[in-house]
Amino acid sequence: MPLARVGLPLTLAATLAGCSASYESERLFWNAHRLRAQILEDPGGASPEQFEQAIEAFRLVTRKRRGSELAARAHLAIGSLYALQRQYGRAREAFETLVKEHGADRSLRLRGLAAIVRTHEAEQAWEEVVAAYRRIAEEAPWSVLGLEVPLRIAAVHEHAGEPEQGAREYRRAVETYRDQRANAPSPEVAGYVTGYLALAYQPLCEWRLAVETLEELADGPAAANRPLALLTLGAIYESKLSKQEQAEAMYQKLVREFPEHPLGTVARLHLEHLGVATELGADAPQPGEAAAGLSSGSGPASPPAEVMGLPRP
Repeated sequence: MPLARVGLPLTLAATLAGCSASYESERLFWNAHRLRAQILEDPGGASPEQFEQAIEAFRLVTRKRRGSELAARAHLAIGSLYALQRQYGRAREAFETLVKEHGADRSLRLRGLAAIVRTHEAEQAWEEVVAAYRRIAEEAPWSVLGLEVPLRIAAVHEHAGEPEQGAREYRRAVETYRDQRANAPSPEVAGYVTGYLALAYQPLCEWRLAVETLEELADGPAAANRPLALLTLGAIYESKLSKQEQAEAMYQKLVREFPEHPLGTVARLHLEHLGVATELGADAPQPGEAAAGLSSGSGPASPPAEVMGLPRP
């Protein structure tokens, strides 16, 4: 048979073999996933043998399809199963393997690094939590999770009962965000950084600077979440600076420009609270229920990054 006529059957055979291997891997992953799902129905009632069976099933996937996305998902599942058993050291080993073997995929790498942070948090090992966050900031400074790191570290110190160190970290966050805003790779990223900067000012009770920063967002593109910026501005004017006219102006602007936005309803409630007539129903939530990044105390609670409506990792 001429060589040219042999090539097509050989190529077809190789393709079919590849499809067969892929199907087999997916079948193995499905079986492992089924075993894990049974555990998740009642983690406390699952036996050590059930956990080990599921873990070994996922390990088989990692051996059969090393370097593939299925293998990465298997490493995550293995780590989560160990974490459910509070075997956090072994969970970290699985997540570190994911980071090592899939480091070229930024998304997968970040998932592994974030999972490592959660194991340290579960152990309340705050120094390790901070170190793990700094690793993320160093390796992926412009990722959403990387941008959150300065605020998260400050919140960790507050949670650990170290308010002075927390305040120092918020001040460090301010400097970090100022520098990042000046060197952001795109206007969109600069807008996100501005949102984080506004958050960093609030725990320090730097209300004037918080207002100035929020005004940049309020006058900027919708991508920077103008509705929430306007609502937060109104709340600061109302509850922190006692400037009713400015608060009313921010709420009115929000209602006027974003009448269908959910935060428009919240703004109407604030206007009603300020004595401005509205047509809200009696079953609407009360103004105090609006979490505009502020707490009822002298300053806001430790701010989650999503306060400014930024995307999650």
